[in-house]
Amino acid sequence: MLKIDIATMAHSLEARSPLLDHELMEFAAALPPRHKAKALSKKALLRDAYRETVPKEILDGPKRGFGVPVGEWLRGPLREQLEDTLSSPDGPLSELLDRDAVTSLADEHQSGAADHGQRLWALLFLAEWCRSSSLALL
Repeated sequence: MLKIDIATMAHSLEARSPLLDHELMEFAAALPPRHKAKALSKKALLRDAYRETVPKEILDGPKRGFGVPVGEWLRGPLREQLEDTLSSPDGPLSELLDRDAVTSLADEHQSGAADHGQRLWALLFLAEWCRSSSLALL
């Protein structure tokens, strides 16, 4: 909810979580305990209500967080910026990094052989921060 709140406020939008509707909450609170939980299953009534609508792998699958698609961004819209920033001989991190190692990391990521998205994102972010703040690390 915090992420939704921050994202919507940043764009002057208002979002409502349907499961926080006061009438729904009152209905759920009035249910007998046998309808609220089944053994170790959470939200059993809600899952049963959507069993014919929502695919089984979603209803019965593990809990998932909201992941930021950094790896996809670095293969797509940020690919050129990544290559330019990290392979530049006069880039902000050029004296700190082994360019061959960084190139190898980026190549593995771009080919799909490995997901180095988080590492590459951290390097790109650090390089851009250094550039924008006019800092030299050495």
